[in-house]
Amino acid sequence: MVEFEGSDVAASDVAMHVAAMKPKALATTDVAADLVQTERRIATEKAAESGKPAEIVAKMVEGSVQKFLKEVSLLNQPFVKNGQANRRPDAQGRQHEGQVVHAVRGGRGHRKAGR
Repeated sequence: MVEFEGSDVAASDVAMHVAAMKPKALATTDVAADLVQTERRIATEKAAESGKPAEIVAKMVEGSVQKFLKEVSLLNQPFVKNGQANRRPDAQGRQHEGQVVHAVRGGRGHRKAGR
């Protein structure tokens, strides 16, 4: 379910995007801490295997975590309808004078994306 203020067309497009891309949060700051911690642990293990200096490993880990956050947050994902990386769902809303207020992915009652 998407709570959207504005155009019905843009609301429908954003709802379609949520169903297809399954974002875990509305914005990067809303991603659950346990998901970020798990991603950071995985990235640390992977980067440590590279044999690079600690400073480089730290940068690799931070880059991986930032990439993950962008991939799982609705407002940072490429818009699925047109596939353009520079067209995010929030940009679609602005184009139609609207704004995503809240998004929840259905299915067994689990909250998948939110404010």
